[in-house]
Amino acid sequence: MQIDLQTPKLDILQLLINEAASSQEHKRDPVQIVYSLLSINQSSIYSTAFALTNAVFDLFSSPRCQEFVVAIREEIDLVKATFAGNVHYFEALQELHLLDSCIKESLRMGGFNTIAVMRMVCGPLPVQ
Repeated sequence: MQIDLQTPKLDILQLLINEAASSQEHKRDPVQIVYSLLSINQSSIYSTAFALTNAVFDLFSSPRCQEFVVAIREEIDLVKATFAGNVHYFEALQELHLLDSCIKESLRMGGFNTIAVMRMVCGPLPVQ
């Protein structure tokens, strides 16, 4: 499969640039665009790291760990061969179905709600 490197991809940076082009003049400043991108990156790094760390813990704590890891490695090798070793392209990532299922199952079993602030009902509160 050929990857088109000339056509701009619709990623977060391109979305910010498009938004800046149709916004007020102060938002068109490249520094402002970089600040927006850094804010988005900062907030997404921790959630991604948390999700992937828990997925690895969940995977390796499974009784069928060996079987799952072998299957996921085979899937990654197949996708790498299909995309000339470039598994970081969006199209390649969409082909990693087992890895996707592993991450989704980990999030389903113990997502971010497990570390969120829990609230306790202390008494009846009438709805008005």
